[in-house]
Amino acid sequence: DAGIEASEFVGSMAVQLNLYHRFSDEQLATVSGLSGILDEMELGFASWHPGDGVNISYGDGSTKWIPADIDMMVQGNLGNREDGNPIPEF
Repeated sequence: DAGIEASEFVGSMAVQLNLYHRFSDEQLATVSGLSGILDEMELGFASWHPGDGVNISYGDGSTKWIPADIDMMVQGNLGNREDGNPIPEF
């Protein structure tokens, strides 16, 4: 279907978790000053769970809660299987 966008099934660990929730409905409706960030918002992972975080599924089949205030360097490393760094406990 030509109407399906990549953001429907692709996400990036380079985008802050719950970024979409950082803006009010009024800000999102007007898109004033947000045009540069809208594409990032579509590719970011977000959740409405209480506690401001996201459940992430790992390649080994496990699922872990990641807080939205995670350090962006650590978050980016979680999306890089070749960095050799162990996965931290949250």
